[in-house]
Amino acid sequence: MPRIPAPLPGVIRAVPHPATRTIIVKGTKLKVPADATDDLLNAIRTLHAATRRAITCVQSLELYRALTRLQEQHGDELGEALTGSIEALTVVTLRDLTVAITGLHDDDAKAINVRKVIGEVCKPAHRPALERFHAVRDPAYDLGAALAALTLKARRLKKPSVRKALVRVKDVRDKMVAHYDMNPDFANGHATIRDIGLALAATGSALYECNLVALARPYDVRRIRATGRDEARVLVETLLAGVEARDT
Repeated sequence: MPRIPAPLPGVIRAVPHPATRTIIVKGTKLKVPADATDDLLNAIRTLHAATRRAITCVQSLELYRALTRLQEQHGDELGEALTGSIEALTVVTLRDLTVAITGLHDDDAKAINVRKVIGEVCKPAHRPALERFHAVRDPAYDLGAALAALTLKARRLKKPSVRKALVRVKDVRDKMVAHYDMNPDFANGHATIRDIGLALAATGSALYECNLVALARPYDVRRIRATGRDEARVLVETLLAGVEARDT
């Protein structure tokens, strides 16, 4: 019988744990339950796509806020040409933000729907695989409590305040983005940036919890926001530096 060669000095032979395996989704390696069903894997892939979109929304929201502050605080200094360009960029940013956030709540079969993803992850059929998965990743993790918290976060997406905010944002998307209406009638009220922020906060909170349950993958929300603010600040500082150079 052939002998198994000993590892070289200083080399630790990695043995994949039977409770986990790695898949690649859009270039990202994800540790998933080894015996995850196709339904759970599809939910995880959709969860990853939804999370990436939500992160983009957070960064776009920070950019929109920075651009509006720039116009409010330095509007008289910018000049007509630059003001027009900044206004156009602000509108495009708001449009993309509107489309992205509502796209996480569409009922279309081909669209991403956060509540459907959470519903799939929380199915009792997936619990044994998730329990074995978390026993390896973090034995102290309380999956039962986490599933209860995730279910609560999903229910909060149906709260009247969040639902009304989403309705108003979808109304803007449908009447001013998908089909531009010269005189739109917003029966539910015109969406505000507060509506977008409320919808995004509720969505992001649910996605954060779902990533913990399905992937044991926490996201540093503060760092994501800080990155968005820093990128927006650099853009604003560059624009103001250009204005200063022009006027000297």
